[in-house]
Amino acid sequence: MDQLTSSTVFWLTTAVAFLLINTVILRALQKRKSSPAAAAAAPPPPVVQGVGLIRFVRAMARDGPLEAIREQQAKLGSVFTASAPLGLFKVTFLIGSEVSSHFYVAPDSEISMGRLYEFTVPIFRPGVLYGVDLETRKEQIRFNWDILKPRSLKASVGAMAEEVENYFSRWGDQGTVELMLTASRCLLGKELRESVPGKLCELFGELDNGLHLISGLLPYLPIPAHRRRDRACQRLGEIITEVIRLRRNSSRGAAGTDENNDDML
Repeated sequence: MDQLTSSTVFWLTTAVAFLLINTVILRALQKRKSSPAAAAAAPPPPVVQGVGLIRFVRAMARDGPLEAIREQQAKLGSVFTASAPLGLFKVTFLIGSEVSSHFYVAPDSEISMGRLYEFTVPIFRPGVLYGVDLETRKEQIRFNWDILKPRSLKASVGAMAEEVENYFSRWGDQGTVELMLTASRCLLGKELRESVPGKLCELFGELDNGLHLISGLLPYLPIPAHRRRDRACQRLGEIITEVIRLRRNSSRGAAGTDENNDDML
């Protein structure tokens, strides 16, 4: 871990949950392989562009993405491409299990996950997950798996219980509690949990709220949600950098006896 920068460590950790979803899908569909001969013989998919693209985008805004995509499917079939001028974006839709299985099992040389998920780079920052090449991404995934295994998660039960008990000790007979800080303590460590009380949920919320439909196509468009996302990224990076610096300088952390050595940092 010493070879990684502090910001890289943080954004890699933040991206793990997102990565897990894709990994589960990949494993579930690993045996479903499409025929190379059939793929070679298939014609290119129809393209939505020009006036048709404008109507498609308007339908997404008016009726929602799902309904708009279904409308295009009825017209063009289960595979079609939406292409904007000047290379702004080009997205091919695969609808249904018969055509979408190839997306999950194809090698990176055919379908690049890095290209597909480029819209996550402003959230997780460059140098993490889909902001790096395939080999680096595999290495980052490998050294994060151990902390997410059941054995490691069971070691965090005490910390989870303590967080919940501390929250409920300030309560009356009813209410709602935010348990995000449970994850921040177990995955990122107690120092981060205590560094900015009450602020972490707000910052992570800004990251989440900065992901919209337009973000998948134009992730750097300077809209208010993206500006708030970028400010939250910067603030979180500053916080985690300081926590890692203090931990590396701490004799307690170096001794290997503190609970924080079992988290992702």
